[in-house]
Amino acid sequence: MVFVAYILAVVVAGWLFGSIPIGFLICYYGFGVNPLEVGSGGIGETNVRRALETIMSEQKAKKWAFGIQLLDQTKGLVPILVVRLFALPLLGIALLGCALILGHTFSVFLRFKGGKGVATTMGVGLGLFWPSAIATYVCWYAIKKFLGKKTKEATALASICAGFLLCTLALIFVRDKPLILFYVYAAIHILLAHKGNLQRFRE
Repeated sequence: MVFVAYILAVVVAGWLFGSIPIGFLICYYGFGVNPLEVGSGGIGETNVRRALETIMSEQKAKKWAFGIQLLDQTKGLVPILVVRLFALPLLGIALLGCALILGHTFSVFLRFKGGKGVATTMGVGLGLFWPSAIATYVCWYAIKKFLGKKTKEATALASICAGFLLCTLALIFVRDKPLILFYVYAAIHILLAHKGNLQRFRE
């Protein structure tokens, strides 16, 4: 019973913390723009940039969007680092990571709307096994730059590739089963979150 209560507490806390809609808060209260009503309706880096471009230059919007991306990564990183300091069981840490991503995608503060969860996943990955997270970020950036001028779905394709690379590296280098389950979940989550983008790319 105590273990079940512990798991529930970790999941609820992770979901609530992951639900903090940083992109929405900065756009809506900082600039008077609602990203939920623009483009894909997401609160992540790509749609936030799209929303901010309606009121400022493209270059300035990119800088703000990049800052929001870093904050979303921090939202995934900090809780993982904190619980690792207290040497919590790996299952709890893995579930916390899953809850953080779910919270970002289905924010309780935005009626279960949110972003794709890529940046938050990268933050969690940094806290769990930073070499794979760094390699994955480099891959994401390279693919996004390479495809940027060829398709509007460059960010989505880069994110899907990055998700599967993160999972693959974990399967190769990580030996703890709970953490491996997290990485598998993260890859599936990113794929499903970009399902609409994949359909548009095929068209």
